[in-house]
Amino acid sequence: MSQVSPQSINEIYRHSSRHVFASLVRALGDFDLAEDAMQEAFASAMTQWPVDGMPENPVSWLVSAGRFKAIDRIRRAAKLGELAGSEPIHFKPPSLLSMPKRRHRPIPTGRRSLHFTMYCFASRLDSWSSSTAPLRSQ
Repeated sequence: MSQVSPQSINEIYRHSSRHVFASLVRALGDFDLAEDAMQEAFASAMTQWPVDGMPENPVSWLVSAGRFKAIDRIRRAAKLGELAGSEPIHFKPPSLLSMPKRRHRPIPTGRRSLHFTMYCFASRLDSWSSSTAPLRSQ
């Protein structure tokens, strides 16, 4: 464990939040729940890492923390449903065996290169668009 600053957590967010989000969507099967869980995991990192230090593998820590936050949220919603007298919420995460088989269509070459470019250079697009904004406003 090493000491950590808010700037280093911000760097981890910029470089790894897509990976954390994708892992949580895969584990939870719900985009909204995964996004909320990821935000809560980063909030926990902001409070816990400056005190305890950064873990050896921060991305896996964030994925695990997000998964635990989502489980807590699901349990809380089920408990509130039981207290309100409604049917409790039963959440079953998707498994590889229960997912339907998908037929993969080949991606046309032009579209494949566009996907690759957008994925690889997404972080640079933000800085590029902010630097060209004054040119477009004239």
